[in-house]
Amino acid sequence: MRLLISRGLSGSGTSSALHMLEDLDSDCVDNIPGPRLTPRIRELRQSGPKFALRAVGLDTRPDPD
Repeated sequence: MRLLISRGLSGSGTSSALHMLEDLDSDCVDNIPGPRLTPRIRELRQSGPKFALRAVGLDTRPDPD
């Protein structure tokens, strides 16, 4: 599995990049909080090789605790 992690502040183009990758038939998840990243990667590994590329947009805002 190939995984691309896109991260950045609001307005940096992260969502636009993920939309482009979706148009190219990639599996994308946007605005995932940092603590949820590791469980999401586990889920992707278990789901098998359905997509050549998977991408995650990582939310870089601090957690609100």
